[in-house]
Amino acid sequence: MILFNNPLWSRSYSDIDILVEASQATSTYQFFVYDLDFSIIGSSSEQKAYPILFQHYAPLLSKNEIGVDMHHRLTQESDGYHMNYERIFRDMQRRFFSDTIQLPIPSLEDILLNLCYHQFQHEYITHIPLNLSF
Repeated sequence: MILFNNPLWSRSYSDIDILVEASQATSTYQFFVYDLDFSIIGSSSEQKAYPILFQHYAPLLSKNEIGVDMHHRLTQESDGYHMNYERIFRDMQRRFFSDTIQLPIPSLEDILLNLCYHQFQHEYITHIPLNLSF
């Protein structure tokens, strides 16, 4: 599925966003750091503040400089709008990328809702041409 008209790698702010259930967030984050050898971006005080103040843990960076934001929620605690994560996880569909790799993918409606919220949250002023054909 392609959401942007330009290639993913041409966007300067491209990264991988992963949504995990809050109960699994810490162990998943530690898996990226200790088992997959991702680096944590930011100071130790920022690392502690991220999961409390924001909707994701401190950003991670692979050896190949691929950025990962691991979300334990999609909205911030201070926001007036919150998403129903139980429904998001329930409605996910498993997509097979090979015989051994399968990933749960949010519904198209949840992807679009998150995209709109993300655009609002970052206060994007410039128009990003979207290709919403799936």
